[in-house]
Amino acid sequence: MNRWISISLIWAGLIGGAFGQNEVSNVSAADYVPIVAPESIATAFGSHLATTTATATTMTLPTTLANTQLSITDSAKTTVAATLLYVSPSQINYMVPAGLALGKATVTITSDTGTALGTLLVSNVAPSFFTADANGMGVPSAQFVRVGSDGAQTAVNTFEGSPGSYTPAPLSLQPGSVYLVMWGTGFRRHSANPVFVSVNAVSVPVSFVGQQNQFLGLDQINIGPLPATLAGAGQANVVVPVDGIPANTLLIDIQ
Repeated sequence: MNRWISISLIWAGLIGGAFGQNEVSNVSAADYVPIVAPESIATAFGSHLATTTATATTMTLPTTLANTQLSITDSAKTTVAATLLYVSPSQINYMVPAGLALGKATVTITSDTGTALGTLLVSNVAPSFFTADANGMGVPSAQFVRVGSDGAQTAVNTFEGSPGSYTPAPLSLQPGSVYLVMWGTGFRRHSANPVFVSVNAVSVPVSFVGQQNQFLGLDQINIGPLPATLAGAGQANVVVPVDGIPANTLLIDIQ
């Protein structure tokens, strides 16, 4: 099930957000929480970070984009250049390097406008999921996958509506078996301990959790099949803690 992805919304969701402009804030690109994990996607918000807007155009990401660079000095005092997905005067999306020591790190951004500084808190896992409205809340940018008795699979989005006002799309659990496939970042380095998910406080099996191999920094979790006891639940919270660290709570609609 690791091919199902509404990737355009996820990448579009990396361009947006609201933080103060007086300092550089570094957060997860999915839920804007100020904790990130190595090999995850992070976002820096600030002012005068670059002179123009540019997006990486290849899967081999550059360390310089629009003459802008971002380096991280970790808690072991090792400095590493981050690879860049997107830069603009107020926002930079970047990959957190794999080998960073855990703990507090310093972020240095250099461009034609000068130098900007910020801090970064690095954890082994920092689970977060992309959402349809790109604000870290509400309905996930994800898919329901229905598997019929003949093995045929049909995928539909978990959301409906328009940008800025997406709502959960209602789903019937019949016919067949239904799985919830969600994408996020920061949890591929989870321990060997199982990941437990609850939907409307009902425990739901997890068939896969780890790296989504088609897109840099993207992680995936396959949840299900959703149990028949959830039928009629209506709008239900999806809670996903990874190694004891909770991800952003999400909302789906089960009819």
